[in-house]
Amino acid sequence: MKKSFINPVRNSSEALNPAGIILKCNPAAKHWGIISNGVKNQGGMALVIALLMLLVLTLIGINAVTTTTYETNISGNLRVYDSAFYIADGGVEDFLERAPNDDTIKYCQLFTPTTLPTVTIGGGSNYTVIYEKLYAQLNVGAMDSYFYRVRAEGVVPSFPTAGRVLVEAIVEITVPLGSVGYN
Repeated sequence: MKKSFINPVRNSSEALNPAGIILKCNPAAKHWGIISNGVKNQGGMALVIALLMLLVLTLIGINAVTTTTYETNISGNLRVYDSAFYIADGGVEDFLERAPNDDTIKYCQLFTPTTLPTVTIGGGSNYTVIYEKLYAQLNVGAMDSYFYRVRAEGVVPSFPTAGRVLVEAIVEITVPLGSVGYN
């Protein structure tokens, strides 16, 4: 048997429900002609869900920006610290280079801190070296040995404060007897 054409104007219930599902009419919505399947009216729910999704995505975006800013600050501080460390380490190396030719270093008093002039490097960075003689062994195995505590402070200018690192080393300088200067 062939099914005849359903005219939606004359038979609205069959036109809106061709599968034959039993639909209930919502009494509250009957005035407006809305047919529902027994669930309460959910008009505007898509808007609420969309706004909640936008809120979640906004919070994720704000968190990403905050994390990126924080990580950028950390890497900038690390760069300043590393620069100050290497400058301070260069101050210790500078002491080791000056010591062979400087009799004031060789013959300084024991346990008397002495400061070398501050050395300024390009960009406003500088280092200051403070040294003190700790011990001297003279004429041991045809060598004189001098032990120093060397402290070098490296300073790198950075906004809002300067990066400062203090490097401390105990160094031994040996001089063969009868030679001029250190080796």
